[in-house]
Amino acid sequence: MGSGALLGPGSLVLTGSTLGNPPFRELVQAAAEGGFAGLSLWPVPSYHRARAEGHSDRDLRALLDDHGLVVNDVDAAIAWVGPGDPGRPYREEPSERELFGAAEALGARYCNVLLASQGVVSREPGAAIPVDAAAEVFAGVCDRAARHGLAAYLEFSPGSAVRDARTALEIVLRSGRPDAGLLVDTWHCH
Repeated sequence: MGSGALLGPGSLVLTGSTLGNPPFRELVQAAAEGGFAGLSLWPVPSYHRARAEGHSDRDLRALLDDHGLVVNDVDAAIAWVGPGDPGRPYREEPSERELFGAAEALGARYCNVLLASQGVVSREPGAAIPVDAAAEVFAGVCDRAARHGLAAYLEFSPGSAVRDARTALEIVLRSGRPDAGLLVDTWHCH
């Protein structure tokens, strides 16, 4: 498929974190052997580790090409919604610089976005987030991602400020960004 190709209907994407974020070469081999067409990567444990081990961007793209894989997306930009922002990192997310740099180097076209809020980060039951405020924050991430050639999509999950598909879709629509999307991770729906 090659690093510049687009995935199509029926293309499977393997998220590196589901395998414990193995080294880049192992992840690529596992994806290819499993019949996947693309990868979703956390930049620090995959891309940055490979670079620290001495692999160039060219080496990594060649490995992807040799296995017929593309990097579909990088995971995840986490942005704060509402008062009480404790400052980054909210979890173990990469900085936007690391995230967008890895995406550009590997030819990813998308970045995953999660929204955090006070009740969620502290693991307390939280009230619903204001959709307009969340849409504004998400739009900002979309704009920053677009400067790196990426489209952003919003992921909902029980552990984030956006816990259901209906709210996530409303945030995406209200963001007003034509290339924004919604990520449905079936694991979070199970």
